[in-house]
Amino acid sequence: MTKNAKPPTHEFTITQCVARAHFLHRRFVEEISTEQSSTHARDVLELIIHKFESTEFKSKHSQKHLLGEFMCLANSLTAAHRAIVLRATAAYIVSRFKLEKSCLKLPHFIANLYPIELKRILDSIEVSTVDIDFNEDRWRKNIAIASGRLIPAGAEFFEVDSGIPRSLLFTCLLTERFALARTVLLELRGFRPLIELHAHPDSLSNFNPAGWIRTYRVLAEVLQSNPSLKGVMASSWFRDPQLSEISPHLKYLRDYPLQHGAKIFYTKDDPAGESGALNRSKNRQQLFRAGLYVPRIHLLIWPRTSLLNWHATNDD
Repeated sequence: MTKNAKPPTHEFTITQCVARAHFLHRRFVEEISTEQSSTHARDVLELIIHKFESTEFKSKHSQKHLLGEFMCLANSLTAAHRAIVLRATAAYIVSRFKLEKSCLKLPHFIANLYPIELKRILDSIEVSTVDIDFNEDRWRKNIAIASGRLIPAGAEFFEVDSGIPRSLLFTCLLTERFALARTVLLELRGFRPLIELHAHPDSLSNFNPAGWIRTYRVLAEVLQSNPSLKGVMASSWFRDPQLSEISPHLKYLRDYPLQHGAKIFYTKDDPAGESGALNRSKNRQQLFRAGLYVPRIHLLIWPRTSLLNWHATNDD
């Protein structure tokens, strides 16, 4: 059990979610089959399922490529048939979920998070007014969760086929270049593999100080159980030092990891405001429109040794 973290309680299991996904998939297939004009839709769905079975999204890049293919195929249909085919596809992918397929040893706490996320995805699939678009960030992440590539940890999700871009050593700020090289070479002892964190816009109930502490502990336990992982990385707008003044309620996202051995490096500006920094904040939106705030993306690196030392010695 993760220190100071209780498994979430719910009335459904992974098995029940998978069974519901099977039911929904069959229902959508039957909807298509009852229409005489839907032969092309059935053919498209069969082709999409075949392509998924052939790969099952073995990597982030293969998932992005295949989801793009799925959308191209679905876009050849009428709007009504496209919606049903995409719902049937999403339900099918959830129905194939197996926790045992993970290449990692995962804490029990994570197994308790999956039903919550699978149910959330299935609820969205079932609501006819929800538009499913595999080119959208939220649906790419939903599919990554359902296929087991994106793993829930609490406040955010993580994947493990990630690493520090070597190019960053040449593009980061000159004043940070030595510190970055030292972090990679002496603390991480290599560029990969690292846990990489991702936020999901529809799963933010644990995105708060207590939720993040629990998440750090979950990540530490993942590192403990998987010795090949070198640490944790995350690229985001909300570890920007500007937020200490603009959005002080978010400064814990930068300050707490830094106080316990993490390193944070500037990577780039977000002049178009597309990073999510303008969401959920009228103040940041107003400052951005006035030219007084440009979001800046920073990379968090929390080396394995530092995070495990925090986990072992801190009782927050």
